[in-house]
Amino acid sequence: MFVSFDKGHTWESVSLDRESVIYGSHFFLPDNGILVGANGLIFVTTDGGASWTRAQSGLNYNLYNVQLVSASIGYAVGDNGAVLKTVNIGDDWTPLTTNTNEYLFSLAFYNEKKGIVVGGNGVVLRTKDGGNSWEEIPTDTRSILHNVTIAPEGALYACGSGGTILMSTDHGATWTMLRSGTGNDLWSIRFLDKNTGVAGGENGTIIRTTNGGRTWSPVASGTVNRITSMSFSPDGSGIAVGLGGTKLLTHNAGRNWIVQQERPAYALYSISFFDEQNGIISGSRGTLLQTIDGGATWIPLQNIPPITLLAVSYPEQTSMVAGGQFGALIGSRDNGKQWSGIRSNVSSWLWDMHFVSPSTGFICGDEGVVIKSSDGGQTWRKLSTGIENRLNTIYFLNEYTGYAAGSLGTILKTDDGGLSWENISLDTEQWLWGIIALSENRIVVTGANGLIALSIDAGENWSLYRHPIDGILRNVAAVSDDILIIVGDNGTILRSADAGETWNTMNGGTGNNLWSVTFTNTTTGFAIGEFGTILRTDDGGKTWERI
Repeated sequence: MFVSFDKGHTWESVSLDRESVIYGSHFFLPDNGILVGANGLIFVTTDGGASWTRAQSGLNYNLYNVQLVSASIGYAVGDNGAVLKTVNIGDDWTPLTTNTNEYLFSLAFYNEKKGIVVGGNGVVLRTKDGGNSWEEIPTDTRSILHNVTIAPEGALYACGSGGTILMSTDHGATWTMLRSGTGNDLWSIRFLDKNTGVAGGENGTIIRTTNGGRTWSPVASGTVNRITSMSFSPDGSGIAVGLGGTKLLTHNAGRNWIVQQERPAYALYSISFFDEQNGIISGSRGTLLQTIDGGATWIPLQNIPPITLLAVSYPEQTSMVAGGQFGALIGSRDNGKQWSGIRSNVSSWLWDMHFVSPSTGFICGDEGVVIKSSDGGQTWRKLSTGIENRLNTIYFLNEYTGYAAGSLGTILKTDDGGLSWENISLDTEQWLWGIIALSENRIVVTGANGLIALSIDAGENWSLYRHPIDGILRNVAAVSDDILIIVGDNGTILRSADAGETWNTMNGGTGNNLWSVTFTNTTTGFAIGEFGTILRTDDGGKTWERI
């Protein structure tokens, strides 16, 4: 089972019995919750889902749904007309007499006494005395009713097989059939206010009404899997879940939906943000992950060639460029919806990319390759560096002054936008992997075997420091003028608060190799690496959590 504490953006696994089959759940406030499932299964939590205790239902029937109507009182429904009631938050359950043998799938209670239960063959049961007695209400349908809900204004809606939707405006005493416009089975229905409602069901069906159910319009869901349950917050954000692990998110009351796909556990190599909300990550096997909500969720982009993408950049709001193996370059001009190949005019592997403006960008790679674009990444031309060494990293302070670094201690500098390059001497033959220029004079370089090099005179002289890491320090990013972050192998994260003079080790909570780090402002940053690792900080790199 999985639980989310952030409206479905991220999910944590919760351990239950391996044989448990869960059909329904409900929480009353954040702490008290109940799960029901196959063969009379009931689990209870009083700590918000952190731990669960199994309760005895006294039944071998399947239980399909449950509702807590107060902190202690709840009802559950299931096979063969089963309705159970608890008055002590699930510790004990009492079977109620319903006088039906129909399977009961859903329930909706106004309060501790008054409620509705629906199920097979169009059955609707109503109680006004807390389940002591039940009245069967005629509905003029034999459809299976999968779900029932109470709208905020008090109206009742039920949905079921064949696109059936029923409505009651008198607390369930009478019911009216509505025209849903679909013949697909509907499994869940919810209303955000007296007018706006959403229903979901078979074949990824989602329909929406804005007039209290008089008319319904189809909404693209992005899935063909059955949608089994939906939930909404008052602000219009919502989640729909279904078969095959389907998870959909909406931020506008169901008008649009985003498929929340599982991130692939491939290596992630490069990360770039256009602004605080919009970012992209590239990795192996054509992996491209996009966020439009400041990194809360990362959605895998589709139809990308299965190539290793070592570098990515987001120079404009709708423009993205990614590059990697054998000179491969791909680009998007519509914010990642469609991607096409770009001629790099080289066949070397491309290792790093930096756009200094929306139009001007540079890429470095094997065999001393540096290529430049002056049109936002649409076309590229090769520059002459005069070397054959691999260049792993490139950084430009402005459109004219830039640095590249790579194998055997190589550092290059240009002051004319890459037309000519000067080879800067660094007393090492270690491979260099990260470089950043904080000003015209202050430069920080990282490399193999824990190497950190600092220059305060534009590369004329260098101070070398070796961090005790058995691996590579792969990337460096600036949080502010003084604060820097380095990431590297074995989950290494280093932080400097004095512009690179001294470094402290931070706890990233992972042992995976980290390849890249970036910050969207002076507090929020992301580090990425092997096995799909994404770390986030919201305090300028002091603490990190995996997302």
